[in-house]
Amino acid sequence: MPPATDRHQDEHLHLALRAGKLGTWELILPDRALTASAQCKLNFGRAPDESFTYDDLLASILEEDRHIVENAVSRAGPDQSQFAAEYRCCWPDGSVHWINFNGSVVFGEQASNSQPE
Repeated sequence: MPPATDRHQDEHLHLALRAGKLGTWELILPDRALTASAQCKLNFGRAPDESFTYDDLLASILEEDRHIVENAVSRAGPDQSQFAAEYRCCWPDGSVHWINFNGSVVFGEQASNSQPE
């Protein structure tokens, strides 16, 4: 069986993301600029074309859970590049949903070349 091409690997990744309803995001730490995929916004009860900033994300997290996300992001750095958290968020309609997020820190050239979905 021939090895998968980059295009096929990308297609498989996109299929897995859609099937799992997994959103992707990128947070530029110095200025807290958040770029979120359409599915990520949907996972927070937002429309895919709606603006969704890091401050919006934090405001949607239940106040008693907000520290979980802030601590996970603040601990991320050269010594601990992987982070994860599970917390509750409140959608604009008032319903409460659980979110599980995983991330990793990218430094330097890699960060400027990354492409969120």
